[in-house]
Amino acid sequence: MVEKDGSLSNIRIMRGIGGGADEEAVRVLAISPKWMAGTQNGHKVRVQYSVPINFALAPNEEKKMGAIKDPSQKGSVLYKDTIASGAPFKLKGFNNPPLYIVDGNVVKDIQNINPNTIQSMSISKDKSAILKYGSDGVNGVVEITTKPKAKAVK
Repeated sequence: MVEKDGSLSNIRIMRGIGGGADEEAVRVLAISPKWMAGTQNGHKVRVQYSVPINFALAPNEEKKMGAIKDPSQKGSVLYKDTIASGAPFKLKGFNNPPLYIVDGNVVKDIQNINPNTIQSMSISKDKSAILKYGSDGVNGVVEITTKPKAKAVK
């Protein structure tokens, strides 16, 4: 909730990804500066607001600050930092990689995608991935939508 004074309250995760990322999202929102309060008929009011938060994977896992170890995957490291360099990234440490969907098409890997061209990314796992993609989604699904300009360039 965004309170009348712009502070945030009742911060909760609607659809988490685990691995410490959910807790990090709550922590970052809790320490964020005050937001603009909602107004109705010229008066400030409390407003319920959902904030989509995207986490990006980064290269150089052992050198990168803020790494979040995923205990369920030996050797894998997830990151809370957003990539600003535009360097390509890849998932490491996964024996059974997830299904990758880029702009609606199945791809073998996402190693050659420039993170700066990504508009959105969602990760489905467990039953939700299997319900949507059948047995192809048994190891999870990473769905990526690239920015419109990037779609035109092949």
